[in-house]
Amino acid sequence: MNKAIALLPLGLLSFACHSAVLGVADMQNGASIVFHDESGPCKGAAKMAAFVTPQGDSIPGCWVSRVHHIAVVFFDGDVGAVPVAALKPPKNV
Repeated sequence: MNKAIALLPLGLLSFACHSAVLGVADMQNGASIVFHDESGPCKGAAKMAAFVTPQGDSIPGCWVSRVHHIAVVFFDGDVGAVPVAALKPPKNV
């Protein structure tokens, strides 16, 4: 049981690396939020997101689009709202 729980974050990170990136919101401190096109473990219309620190650490989460913002809930319990205008295309496209 503990092995399955320990491997869950690695599986989520692996999944996020294989889904297409729809957009990225860069933050002033060098971190970014990456928005993916796959649902992964997210429920309903929610899709996978990842908060990526300047050091490259990643915290997975889920996002849904609202009228003027994108609502994000991360698996560490943090929540946020990203203005739609802040989204940029991924740099590797």
